[in-house]
Amino acid sequence: MRLSRFGKRLAFVSTALLFVSPASAQTAPRQMPPIIRQIPPVAQPTPPPTQPAPPRVAPLRPSTAQAGTVNPQPGTDADGDGHVDSRVPIRAGVGAPWGDDCDDSDASRYAGATEIANTLDEDCNDTTIGTLDADNDGFTSYLVSNPGGTTGLDCNDAEAGIRPDAQELPNRIDDNCDGIVDNVLGTWWTPR
Repeated sequence: MRLSRFGKRLAFVSTALLFVSPASAQTAPRQMPPIIRQIPPVAQPTPPPTQPAPPRVAPLRPSTAQAGTVNPQPGTDADGDGHVDSRVPIRAGVGAPWGDDCDDSDASRYAGATEIANTLDEDCNDTTIGTLDADNDGFTSYLVSNPGGTTGLDCNDAEAGIRPDAQELPNRIDDNCDGIVDNVLGTWWTPR
């Protein structure tokens, strides 16, 4: 059998690897450092707490945000309108009545003040709003409201025919302010 030049070289290298010189056989074998891998510990899920959650503490009094006062004391009237901050009692002591001023940084806002047609709560009663009825249809404009409270119902205060109690007509307009255009008649019919 005849070997190619590549085959002869491969045979020579293979034979050379089989023979070990006596000098190298007497030396101690070279030791490789051990390979140690640090395996991170497996994260165990945290068990749910066995203690019940602490009870929720109710706020002192519900009120709108007050920009001008911080930690008011009993009897505090920061804006000088004669009404005490609604977040504190009128005087110190158990059972003392609470203040009625929903914004103690604005002297025009307190319980009993005249409600104005805007987006503020002047009388500290979120169910009352001022009156703005530009088209004299008997309904206040939707632009008048109290934060988190009542809002005007007239979706178009420039047209007396558009109001919450109006008849819905097939005119591609929301006549009754319910948010749906022509909902009573459904699909439009267009004569030829």
